[in-house]
Amino acid sequence: VRYHGYLRSLGFGARTGVPLPNEASGLLRPVEKWGTLSMRSLSFGYEVNVTPLQLLNAFSAVINGGMMREPRLVEAVLDQDGVVLEDRPPVELHRVCSEAAARQLRTAMYEVVKKGTAKQAAIPGFLVGGKTGTAQKYVPARKAYADGAYVVTFVGFAESMAGVELMGVVVVDDADVPANKEYGGHLSAPLFRRIAGKILAHRGVEPNPEWMPKNSTLAVDR
Repeated sequence: VRYHGYLRSLGFGARTGVPLPNEASGLLRPVEKWGTLSMRSLSFGYEVNVTPLQLLNAFSAVINGGMMREPRLVEAVLDQDGVVLEDRPPVELHRVCSEAAARQLRTAMYEVVKKGTAKQAAIPGFLVGGKTGTAQKYVPARKAYADGAYVVTFVGFAESMAGVELMGVVVVDDADVPANKEYGGHLSAPLFRRIAGKILAHRGVEPNPEWMPKNSTLAVDR
């Protein structure tokens, strides 16, 4: 019951409330419908369906120090001269974990990129953290998982000296790649690096020379 409460607190199984039509709620079964292996399956992403926005929103709550916020499509409305006509500040909803727990998770996410499965998400000159995901696709008609068919993900963030600059999630559905490449670290992580790198360059965010690897001069993919 406690674990189910954490999943609900992170927003799984419910619409985020973003002002877009036809948002899906995903699927998180009630505890009474869990089986003997449900805790194990849920711990690595099975027996639950989530949307990319739900995943990113839950991830953002951790990066925001454990505080869940209401997702926004528009930060502010400006006139043609750049004067703010309407400001839409973030709305905090509830706390999902302590700040100490959030810091521990954030540190672990740095290590995923530095030493773990998402090395290809690294952007020279920036701190990057995140988590890869590789889910075997389920075929309802067969009531079984498909061989060689996966949905792979990477959800991550890029940080400059000023703080977190962006977060994003990359989802690749059933990519036609060699069998040894059907993983989030091989597919989604490098796509995140390329997309995030271009956004950072477009915004003019400078890399930190102290975070650049040795013999590297390329800050971002251009």
